[in-house]
Amino acid sequence: MSMSLVVTWAGTAVPTREAWQQALDAAGMPAQLGEVGDLAQHTGFWPVTWQGRPSGFEWQWGPADATLGGPAGGSTALLVAQGDNAPSALAAAATLSRLMNGPLEDPQSGDTLEPDEALAWAWAQIAACQKARADGSDAECANDPGLGRGGRWLVGLLALALAAVALTLLLR
Repeated sequence: MSMSLVVTWAGTAVPTREAWQQALDAAGMPAQLGEVGDLAQHTGFWPVTWQGRPSGFEWQWGPADATLGGPAGGSTALLVAQGDNAPSALAAAATLSRLMNGPLEDPQSGDTLEPDEALAWAWAQIAACQKARADGSDAECANDPGLGRGGRWLVGLLALALAAVALTLLLR
């Protein structure tokens, strides 16, 4: 099972990897962002080293619109991860929220967190993931109660993607 996190902010500026890494370091997150080039151009897997081990998340950035949401004239970033990669996505999303001063949305739970709440929330989710694994739980991090309601969000995300494709085809 995977999880998605959405961060929106005003304006179309995209942070540099270096600025984002500094935010992760300042938050005490044990994550090292891999090199992916220009974040405005990069789409797809973003490698991260989490607690010394390979990890990462899927990254998509774009201007805010009716499909992904966000403020008019703003930006939206979507981070998707599953299983052992979830903590790196949680850390990245929370620090991006703080860095860009925009809310973080957890579509699985319906929670929207302001930037000043995002880090504490992410640390709590990461701790829950680590505790579940230490206890020998078979549940993936994305299935932990603090992270959402199972797969219902996936159905909604797929429906949204199909609607976006249909709209694109109609507008051609």
